[in-house]
Amino acid sequence: MSITRVNPDKVVGINTKGAQALEDYLLQPSVQAKISQFRINGSPLQLFWAEATNN
Repeated sequence: MSITRVNPDKVVGINTKGAQALEDYLLQPSVQAKISQFRINGSPLQLFWAEATNN
């Protein structure tokens, strides 16, 4: 899973505070754990890999 914030110098009308808040939220260890543990309908297959510590 990855996110990319848009450069506000290149795109008009970007919500930079909201983008930073989302990034800060997704980087929280508890949220990273939830991302890694997410499954659909009890499937054992992992859908997303939270890799914030490796980037």
